[in-house]
Amino acid sequence: MSPKAIAVAGLSAIAIAASGCSGDSDAEAEAKFRSAFKKRFATAPSALLWYDRITGMDLVDGRLEIATDLEPATDDVLYNARAYAEAICQGVTNLSFEGNAEGIETTSVTGIDGVPLAQCAQVWPDADSDAEAESPPAATTTEKPPAVDIAKFRAAFKERFGTPGNEAPWYHHISGMKMDYGDYQILEIATDLAPPEGNVPDNAPGPRICRAAMGFALNSEAGDGIEGVQMLGPDGAELNGCA
Repeated sequence: MSPKAIAVAGLSAIAIAASGCSGDSDAEAEAKFRSAFKKRFATAPSALLWYDRITGMDLVDGRLEIATDLEPATDDVLYNARAYAEAICQGVTNLSFEGNAEGIETTSVTGIDGVPLAQCAQVWPDADSDAEAESPPAATTTEKPPAVDIAKFRAAFKERFGTPGNEAPWYHHISGMKMDYGDYQILEIATDLAPPEGNVPDNAPGPRICRAAMGFALNSEAGDGIEGVQMLGPDGAELNGCA
């Protein structure tokens, strides 16, 4: 993914305790952000899989600490802890563009052991900049991700997960892939899966396809530019999504 006015860096090798901040929380800004974050990323039918990995948030002196149950040692293509953490950081960035991250200057996403997996730093004007540059940069000034070569992605994804003799058990549920170029570059995956009733377990075909597609997009050149995945049922109805 291309940067969007922040730098996102994996920090799995740096053991910095998540409780290393001091000062009192800005309760009002934190409550506003929590509400906006939940509305944006946890509202059905577009709830994202990584949202459920978050176990807590704390805003202290401009630093947002996001605790998760991610296990840093897990890095396979179906479940990449660092990729999940970076997606959470990207979520904070997206909200900053929408004006819902007031008071947040940096963000740290930590794993289940408290070790940071990703860190986001907002790019604000220098203190000595002129008055016209005192507000955060607008979303229109950011670099747009490259257009996705969907044919290349389909072929690479099929080679990885749909090769006869080594085919993933869920691959046959996929009936098509295309890109939706709206506010974000979303990979839409058409399936023969019926809309779920109640909570969907992580090991169900839908979530597994979504995680595989997002993980493959994050870890392969063919997926460069994909910012999220939206699953669709046979009638085009939205199922689960992930980013």
